[in-house]
Amino acid sequence: MMRLSHLKTHWTPEEAHTVLTFLDDVRDTLWQAYGNSIVEHYRLQQAAQQEEDDSDFEDDTLSF
Repeated sequence: MMRLSHLKTHWTPEEAHTVLTFLDDVRDTLWQAYGNSIVEHYRLQQAAQQEEDDSDFEDDTLSF
């Protein structure tokens, strides 16, 4: 079952600034705590995808 969340979109400039400041703080905190792990995760995903792509290329080559 899909749940909908209604996010207020009509803010005063002060409210919008407060939300943006909060999101900046959350982003900075997450990068500080998990940045290295996130980068490593995506590096491993990219390496696995490259291996898969290389394997697909080898399977597609013609053999005589």
